[in-house]
Amino acid sequence: MDEHGRGWTRWFSGAGARVWAAVLFAVLLVWVERPPRALPADAPGEVFSAARAMAHVAVMASEPRPSGSAHHAAMRGYLKERLSEVGLTPEEYPFVAKDDPYVNVIARVPGTAPTGAIVLMAHYDSVKRAPGAADDASGVAALLEVMRALQPSLPLRNDLIVLLTDGEELGLFGATEFVQHDARFAGVKLVMNLEARGNSGPSLMFETHRENGWVVRAYGKASPRPFATSACLAVYQAMPNDTDFSPFRNAETAGLNFANLEGVTHYHTPLDRAEELDAGSVQHHGAQVLALTRHFGGLDLSSTDAPPVTYFSVFARWLVSYPLSWELPLAAIGAIGALAALGAGLCRKRISALSMAGSLALFGVLCGIFCVLLPLGWASYARQVLRSLYTGEIVYSRAYMHLLEHPPLALLLFSGIILTVFYFAYRRMLPWAGAQGLAAGPIVVCAAAGLATAIALPGFSYFFVLPLYCALVVYWVSGRPGWVAQAVSGFMVALTLIIHAAMLVQFFASLPAMPVPSLSIVALDFGVFAAYWFGEREGGGVIEE
Repeated sequence: MDEHGRGWTRWFSGAGARVWAAVLFAVLLVWVERPPRALPADAPGEVFSAARAMAHVAVMASEPRPSGSAHHAAMRGYLKERLSEVGLTPEEYPFVAKDDPYVNVIARVPGTAPTGAIVLMAHYDSVKRAPGAADDASGVAALLEVMRALQPSLPLRNDLIVLLTDGEELGLFGATEFVQHDARFAGVKLVMNLEARGNSGPSLMFETHRENGWVVRAYGKASPRPFATSACLAVYQAMPNDTDFSPFRNAETAGLNFANLEGVTHYHTPLDRAEELDAGSVQHHGAQVLALTRHFGGLDLSSTDAPPVTYFSVFARWLVSYPLSWELPLAAIGAIGALAALGAGLCRKRISALSMAGSLALFGVLCGIFCVLLPLGWASYARQVLRSLYTGEIVYSRAYMHLLEHPPLALLLFSGIILTVFYFAYRRMLPWAGAQGLAAGPIVVCAAAGLATAIALPGFSYFFVLPLYCALVVYWVSGRPGWVAQAVSGFMVALTLIIHAAMLVQFFASLPAMPVPSLSIVALDFGVFAAYWFGEREGGGVIEE
């Protein structure tokens, strides 16, 4: 084989094979996090069926229903009829906000031995220009189907309140009225709100209240498909966004806020139609709320507060959590460990100060290219797409529109580009810096980012700190002979990919948060595990003692 052929072979063997295997592993993890299969209309009566819920969405989203419109009033009557059919006694709660009339629809099911009330909430109004199939007919329809499935087991131990709010799009008027002036709020111990910021994707539990330890752990135990991360909560709380959950959160009521985030180009546009809505998203919405209502409905709700936790879901099957108060100590220990590892590497001449500085500089330059220029291009196209949807003028690339509508596909494409460029750049630098030298710079970045986020963005730092611990293990065993060292290194890399896969999809689905935590973390993963990717056999792994 000629030299050119051997070069191509090296790309897909050794370090190259490890990188591409990691990419394929991440792809599998991304698709595991997709919404569940929508159940048909003939599914058993005690389970949630997206097909049954979608029938309500089709009626509600036949045209826009802004507050005060004729269709809005007609849908209020429709909702009362559907609630009555499942044995509830709905009532209208009229009120005035900013000199305009609004009407909440409320139904209460008294409990057998209540320790408090659980509110199930969604808003039934839409913006003027959108049929509002996802936002928020999907949430309302999901609650109608939840109450139908619950009917044979009602009443529960605790009171149950279905709250369909009005005026959410104009200022959270219905939820605010309930919290501030409705006497029923006095007994509320827990609220679950259903929202949408797109028309597809999994139902992300993106917000809780401040003292969330008890409710988060209960959510992880009871949800059939938990999909959540405290990092989203940390970022969301730093943004100016609000939902109907906000008045309850401000009143320090325990709760869970759910939304699907993909398909953002449909949000608040004429494209938010029933035929465009992903039934899998509705299935995830409703199946979670049904299971959680059954679970919370039988618990003692007299105390729903506990110290806050850091949390993240794994494979949409398990929820990992630990006290938020651990974040800063863990970050500090990780930073000390990083300094110790790098110091030992310098003393043993496994790395040099020059190679560490070069690694840091290379990582910074590449991240600057990918994490500034690429997101700016993405944002530019996103603005063009949104302008096209509002004006009717086609000014966007349809190929890019496809990526915008399918965040996992965009994530995999951009991640592949980043990993390929990093791989070849690091291979060029390998003979000079060594594998551990290549990893040294990104490890410093990871340790610094962990400390910074633990202080400024509590709930987010695990995204840096846990991979840092894994990277330090790899760093210490790198270059040691035998399959045990390789197995330990591989396990640490796999563990980090598991932690990151779901969260990357969640952030990539939300345009405002996408650039920094998504693309930079893909790069950081490669950098901190450079000692594993290349290793001793790749011709530059470590400097022998």
